[in-house]
Amino acid sequence: MYIFKSLRDLEGARLSLEISALIRRLVSDLILACHPYDPEADGYVALIEDGGDLADLSALGLPYALDSVPFEAVQVEAGCYVGVFLANNQFGLTVVVPDAPWLPPEYRSALEAQRDFS
Repeated sequence: MYIFKSLRDLEGARLSLEISALIRRLVSDLILACHPYDPEADGYVALIEDGGDLADLSALGLPYALDSVPFEAVQVEAGCYVGVFLANNQFGLTVVVPDAPWLPPEYRSALEAQRDFS
């Protein structure tokens, strides 16, 4: 799992160009929306990777498995599910999950069930 709290965090990440551009946009949007931006108070972006424990998101401070996170909305962008979890009136966690063959069907179904088609 990668956690992005600044654009500098992208420097060491080995990501495809498409996912890197998506993460860059999501982090930039947070920085612009929350001025001054404080990732601990305002939130950040997390990228779930192959081999990660999808049943335990405690590293993100979430007491959920990926298939039970109560996202406000889930969209598909750049071949990834992008879910937004609002912990309170200020903190938002953006979770990016590639729609890749390694994603188990039950997790894909749960993300699809929360997709925002508006």
